[in-house]
Amino acid sequence: KEYKINFSDFVSQENAKLALILNAIEPACGGILLTGKKGTGKSTLLKAFKDITESLNLPFIEVPMNVTEEALLGGINIEETIKQGKRIYQRGLICRANRGFLVIEDINLFPNDILSLIFEVQSREENIIEREGITIKEPSKFVILATMNPEEADFSLHFLDRFGMCVIMDELKDKEKRKEILKLNLGYLRHNNDNEIIKKILKSRGFIKKIKVSDEIKEYIAELALKNAVSGHRADIFLMYASKTYAAYLEEKEVKKEHVDTVAPLVLIH
Repeated sequence: KEYKINFSDFVSQENAKLALILNAIEPACGGILLTGKKGTGKSTLLKAFKDITESLNLPFIEVPMNVTEEALLGGINIEETIKQGKRIYQRGLICRANRGFLVIEDINLFPNDILSLIFEVQSREENIIEREGITIKEPSKFVILATMNPEEADFSLHFLDRFGMCVIMDELKDKEKRKEILKLNLGYLRHNNDNEIIKKILKSRGFIKKIKVSDEIKEYIAELALKNAVSGHRADIFLMYASKTYAAYLEEKEVKKEHVDTVAPLVLIH
């Protein structure tokens, strides 16, 4: 019997769960990189999150390790073109992820040229295909969810900087929580329902429009970024969106310092 848990069942790793929820509410939070050793639950958590995205009607498109440029960006479907006697365009993975999530497991093992293509399209928010005498443009706005085991390979700082959030998933040292995982695996515990989380995400999406960010909070965010010696301005921007989204999640109409402090480790750690 396949072991499957719901998102609400996932034991511990609260930062990782919060980061996923915030990105489901507001794509401008910038995506997530889950990093940790083998067996810390990175893939399991993403699989559980997939069920939530399906309930929200958000695409959840996984990129295989051996993906080709054509499969990624799209191109001419040779088989259908021959059958129909006219050029038939086949959408790539990137376009299928539009308004949803593009999932890249073990991202640090992917070739740099493939990752460059993905991040280039993401920054442009449009996929442009120019080949065989045709030009096709398709909207391609997506959030990247990625995992990596830092022991297996290094990851370019250039790509790392493109993520809005990063969470280190450490091994569980708590004996009681490890026992809880065993019980879940054996079916001894009743599974939680994700409906409450889904309802809260939908409610927060509407509520976020009411959130105010004062000049004092903007100054506090800038101070935090300078204090942590971040490069560039992405951290400030992602931290502002994350703080605003977290306030919406708590149904508070104004961003407070405690909201910023809660999400700051997710944004600044990398």
